Amino acid sequence: GTGWVAVANEGQPLRDEAFLGGPIRIGGYVYEKGIGTYPLSEIEFRLNGEYNAFESEMGVDDSVPAGRGGAIFQVFLDDALVYASEAMKSGDPPIKISLSLAGIQNLRLVSVDATDGTVRNYVDWAGARVLRRLVTVAGTARSPILTAVEDENRRKQADREREAAEVTALAKREVADFQRASAHWARSAAPDNSVAAGFDASRMVLQLANGKLGIELGYGGDRHGRLTVLDLGEPRLILHNAFASVNLGGVGSITLPVDTEPLADGFRFEDVEDAVFGKGKRVVAEFKAVDDPTTIVVEITLFRDSHYFLYSLRLKDIVYLADPQPQFHYFQATEDSLVVGEDVEYLTDLSRLRRAAARDDGIGRDEEIGQGKPLFVWSNKMSKGLLLAALDETDVSPMMKLQLDPGHVVARLGYSATSLRNSLSSPRLYVEVTDTADARLAFIDFKRFIAALYPPLPLPSWVKYQWLSWYSYYMDISEAALREQIDYIADFLADLGPWHIIVDAGWYIAEGRTGAEWRNVDAAKFPSGLRSLVDYAHSRSVKVVLYISTPYLDSREQEGDWLGLKGIIDSHRDWLIRIGEDEGRESFVYDYTNPDLRDYMKDVLTDFFVRYDVDGIKVDGLGNAGGALLDPSHLDASGLMDRVVGPTMDIYRFNHEVASSLKDDVYIESGWLTPLFANSYAHTFRYGDEAEAFTSQYPFPGLVEHIDYAQVQKMVLGQRANMGALRGDPNTSHVNRWMLEAALALGTQTVLSFYLPNMDDPALSVYRSLLYHYNAFEGETSYGSSLYADTFATTVRGTTYLGVLNRSDQSKRLNLRLADLRLARGQSYTVYKVEEDAYLRVEDSLDVLLPPESFALYILRAEPGVMWTNSAIEFSQTPSQIVLKARGPASLPGFVQVQVPRHRAVFLDGQQLQRQPPSRQTEGTYAYDPLTRILTVRYDHAREHEIRIELP
Repeated sequence: GTGWVAVANEGQPLRDEAFLGGPIRIGGYVYEKGIGTYPLSEIEFRLNGEYNAFESEMGVDDSVPAGRGGAIFQVFLDDALVYASEAMKSGDPPIKISLSLAGIQNLRLVSVDATDGTVRNYVDWAGARVLRRLVTVAGTARSPILTAVEDENRRKQADREREAAEVTALAKREVADFQRASAHWARSAAPDNSVAAGFDASRMVLQLANGKLGIELGYGGDRHGRLTVLDLGEPRLILHNAFASVNLGGVGSITLPVDTEPLADGFRFEDVEDAVFGKGKRVVAEFKAVDDPTTIVVEITLFRDSHYFLYSLRLKDIVYLADPQPQFHYFQATEDSLVVGEDVEYLTDLSRLRRAAARDDGIGRDEEIGQGKPLFVWSNKMSKGLLLAALDETDVSPMMKLQLDPGHVVARLGYSATSLRNSLSSPRLYVEVTDTADARLAFIDFKRFIAALYPPLPLPSWVKYQWLSWYSYYMDISEAALREQIDYIADFLADLGPWHIIVDAGWYIAEGRTGAEWRNVDAAKFPSGLRSLVDYAHSRSVKVVLYISTPYLDSREQEGDWLGLKGIIDSHRDWLIRIGEDEGRESFVYDYTNPDLRDYMKDVLTDFFVRYDVDGIKVDGLGNAGGALLDPSHLDASGLMDRVVGPTMDIYRFNHEVASSLKDDVYIESGWLTPLFANSYAHTFRYGDEAEAFTSQYPFPGLVEHIDYAQVQKMVLGQRANMGALRGDPNTSHVNRWMLEAALALGTQTVLSFYLPNMDDPALSVYRSLLYHYNAFEGETSYGSSLYADTFATTVRGTTYLGVLNRSDQSKRLNLRLADLRLARGQSYTVYKVEEDAYLRVEDSLDVLLPPESFALYILRAEPGVMWTNSAIEFSQTPSQIVLKARGPASLPGFVQVQVPRHRAVFLDGQQLQRQPPSRQTEGTYAYDPLTRILTVRYDHAREHEIRIELP
């Protein structure tokens, strides 16, 4: 993928066009084929030894001004570097390359940034192609490149093994020294606090220990300002001689080991009792700058019986500060400090996943990290990891850098964050040493702490089923169209539970027309006004959620541009910050520091909740300026813009505070940029837009991508996930059904966005059957054996919803152990295979066969209960009987299938029913299959029915 994260931009290289679109051009040459990307970029091809040559021409794209930009092109074969170019700039002629691929399994194309941070740095692999071997000739000589690749990889492996042995020996010495020094003061630790602390004067290190972790901070001597973290149990080195610095802006920076000196009595130890993290000890150490009074205060808090600690930095007695937001580098990536081992990967999140292998290739991998989001670095070979997260809010996202040089198992780690504006303190950095590389387990403590620090908003009781206007009407919504959907919901779906409709973009005047702004309802679309529509929805027991987008808007006069809000721009340019322009339009973001803008937005929300009486808001585009004209001089190296991202938390807070002050029980849904700090200000969080596709890349992710991100939101981040909108033909779309089925299996939210009256009776029956089981955010979820699990199951009130995903283009057969789904051993279960409309009984395992690129839902129950129905069912059970009350739309024949071990008789509205074979069952009878224990009753929906099943 490409290193350009951008503001709602795709994170993928572009095929057969330059990164900004248009033809690929290098040095005046135009190419029809190739790959346009942005450094740092890594593009990997699995060859499986089936190709014999790679050819390409490389260079900086001509869209970059001549003499600007800069990149080095590298080619790796089976992780061995076989080619590296000189640094190239725009205007340089393309470099041609041709390499043998005979016997090679893996090709990786890398472009590395070679500038001082220039943003416009688009590069091309022009005409890139691999040539397949057509004929295999017996006795063909080995390729010299293959021999060189194998020799290089043997050398690197030998170097890794040698360094790993050295690190193990060093760890033993460090732990022995630590334990000798701490022996006398460890015994004196307070009995109610198992964290011991002291100063080893012989080695000039401050020490904290809790039996699991040992932490040393140099204070004087040759380790001054350097941090070491030890796993005392193994023993194992985690961090060794890591060090911090603070960037003060234009006046330079202060690095602890080099630019500071210890103070006499400049440290202290404190007992800590934290409401979230528990009891522990804190060391507070002051590092005074050599040349002026500026002091960096380091605080490290270790908690008892834990593998985690908190680490923070702050400035004191500062003399010069060029920037009101100093940048705190907890770890500097200039020296090896983090023991990572082999087969290393990392995961982080900027409201979309960033996962990559950290190969020992000497490439520095930089990532911007979402606010509050964790960075997890792990070794698959060691089954260990390190988890980092800045726990306090900042205006700018944290950054990380990870670099592993060839043949090394110790990496250079960089992690930095700014302060809040006008603050001299860093966010608290959460550091956890994990005994696992399994993300299902590694984030358990972190997720618990985030839930305590930023507790999720209680979900309003009326929030269950959603219908979204966007994919049915896009901008062409109208009062009449929405009333039609409201009527359909009330007549055919509302008996299942509470519904709300989301009135998406297009309800207000937009598209650059006169008066285009949030306070002007489009009268042509809503001739009776928006309040009339809301009142009508409420009269039919349907709630209404209204769309608003921040922070981006533009002046474009174009049909379909829902953010063409020229009325605001013309009248209140002082409320806005311009972020780009061309001959046709200007791009802006709202200035939330402007009190007049905040007053206007408060008036907008007052319109929503008082004047229109809506029940919630959908906030779109946070931290995003998709489609904007972005001035490259204001972008960072990842393509992000502080002016777009910076106000995100202010907007979350503002919307929540104003909305909740205007109306009780409001619902707030958001997306795009989803800081963990926002958990307390919004109820649910969407991920990108949607594609009606099995798989599709961000920002229009498909089924697979929505499943993967929803798993991370639940398993890692503790956020309520929205799986996305169902947008295809409800009668034919497999992806639509799979999206809803996956939401059942993950226990997450999803939203219907197709034209509801398009459903024929069979489709309506299926969707009602699925919606009967829909219980977003309830139950316990278990996951398969990887971060992006292909199996996941949620159990709600005795019913387990198991989802199985086949990502591959080949059929897949699995044998799933029920114990892995947290189901009881030795217990028999009835299983409904939704895709096949078939039942079976299983005890310890379930055999699954999936077609290529498919999803399947299985419903399991051990105790009596409803398995499948297109009715709204009220279920009750006593020792002698089961009673079901069933209702549904009159035009749709009804049925219910109940798992019952044995029964004596079945009654419908007091009349005993006759039993018939399942193949010949008719309305007003029942069928029973003793092998699967499924009892089926069929009836009309002309009125509510009572079904009574007498038990033995």
